[in-house]
Amino acid sequence: MVVIILSSFLIRVYFNSNRVQENLGTQGYLILKQFKQAKKLASESIEIGNKINDKAIIEKANVQLNQAIEYGKQAGIAKEPIGEKAFCICESGKRYSDCCGEADHEPIDFPFRFSGISEELKGVENKYKQASRLDFIFRDSDESKGRLAWQNVEIKNGWYKLSELPDMANIYLLSAKEILEGIKLDNDSIHNPLSCLILAVSALEAYINQVAYFLDDIKNYPESNLHNIPEEFNTGVLDFQRNTELTNKWSILGKCICEEKWSPNQKLWDNFKSLISIRNEFIHFKLSEYEQIIPVPKTIHPILKKLPKEVETRKVFHSWPMRILTPSLAEWAVNTAEETIIYFKKQYEQKRIKST
Repeated sequence: MVVIILSSFLIRVYFNSNRVQENLGTQGYLILKQFKQAKKLASESIEIGNKINDKAIIEKANVQLNQAIEYGKQAGIAKEPIGEKAFCICESGKRYSDCCGEADHEPIDFPFRFSGISEELKGVENKYKQASRLDFIFRDSDESKGRLAWQNVEIKNGWYKLSELPDMANIYLLSAKEILEGIKLDNDSIHNPLSCLILAVSALEAYINQVAYFLDDIKNYPESNLHNIPEEFNTGVLDFQRNTELTNKWSILGKCICEEKWSPNQKLWDNFKSLISIRNEFIHFKLSEYEQIIPVPKTIHPILKKLPKEVETRKVFHSWPMRILTPSLAEWAVNTAEETIIYFKKQYEQKRIKST
């Protein structure tokens, strides 16, 4: 059985489910100055030729293999760009890998089927006079809370490109909630509360970084006039994400996006800061001395002072980590993270409704 598949400028021939390149297969790669791929195809054909004892295939493939090696040497001597750096022969002025080379891959079934209009999209259109791409990360619905990733589909000439952006904020928060359910079965565990604590803050950081990404991306679209871009983005949104302290990121973007609507109540903001501070004590754990536990110290440990009233500690003779890693700490951490994200979404909605 022989199946011929066209991919970019190339024709690949499959023989008994194994690839056997014909003239235009390896030869196409030679023309495109993709010598590594040409050698790979030729070597595969030699291997198949040996298996089926076909001297004609072996002879032709050897010729093409030697051509690929020789052409590669000549290009190196002439200092011509080859491989990913080679210019595309369609004369677009782009590199092969950024032009026709994008279509040079094995056929893949499209994993999604689209039809009609998304109910989520209808909700956004009905709420605001002018829709914005930023509206979608600020949705507060059952569908958005279960989202694991965003997909971007680009329809090309005869093929498509599918890209994915994971919604790590949701993934962290959903993971923390699942662990929280398990804590009810094992109240004495300290590992699960620690996991919830770390995942809760990870969700907060992932969410604000996602907001930063989408806000920066707005600059490329017409609705850019609907939103302010903070001056902290001047050195690049990635620099903002990496080098701005977490609390400051929330303050900067909250005030920039929601403006006068950004006014978190003191309890929520105190919980938010305490949650981050306690997580940091675990993540960046440092040692200076042994912690006295018997006799019971007359002064309370500084970390214990950061705990809200709803967090119960263990009445045990252990150092502070074992005392505070309780089910109530886990629940408080997850609730604080979720409440903070929900607050941002609600204030965004209020600001957008007022502005439109």
